[in-house]
Amino acid sequence: MYLQHGWGEDEAGWSDQGHENFILDNLIAARKATPMIIVNENGMTGVHLQPPPPPRPGPAAANAPPSGSVLRFFMDERYASFDRVVSHDLIPFIDANFRTIPDRNHRALAGLSMGGAQALRIGLNHLDQFAYIGAFSPAIAITDTTKEYDGVLSDPAKINQRLRLLWIGIGDDDFLLAPVKESHQTLEKAGVKHVWVESSGAHVWTVWRKYLADFAPRLFQ
Repeated sequence: MYLQHGWGEDEAGWSDQGHENFILDNLIAARKATPMIIVNENGMTGVHLQPPPPPRPGPAAANAPPSGSVLRFFMDERYASFDRVVSHDLIPFIDANFRTIPDRNHRALAGLSMGGAQALRIGLNHLDQFAYIGAFSPAIAITDTTKEYDGVLSDPAKINQRLRLLWIGIGDDDFLLAPVKESHQTLEKAGVKHVWVESSGAHVWTVWRKYLADFAPRLFQ
């Protein structure tokens, strides 16, 4: 399971704050989860660690794209960069150096907040590599399955056949609740099968630990 942190954190987030080792050890000891390797990678890829600054006053500013467009371009570039890290570098390295079963049916990708958005984008873009996707309080806003994620979601039958699990969860006091809930409703209307969890709680680790404890036992069964 490739498990990603959120914005502003790093690959130590799930071990230092998420207690992934204790959660999985307890689940495995109780025979509720299949033994697995967890991989945490730094998702803050690239040299642009902060969004681009606002345009300076002057003639050029009149032709600058709106701030929303700048931010979307910035995040699209960041996601594409991390996609290359995961699909081309990280997976081959892990399979070459650890005792994995190197196929899509034994590979999951999940994450929280920004990492949840990364999991959806990379997982849907690489259905040849992942059969399980988990998005914990993800920074997403799915409104049109025919256009977003390069149209992958426009074929629900294919998605439902290839994905063994698509898991999405959000807390009822999370500031991302509205767009994530709308994303769930959009997927549901389109016929894309997924597990939906709306729990109590905000955008915090106490929620994400519970989500990991719910997600992990569903893998590799």
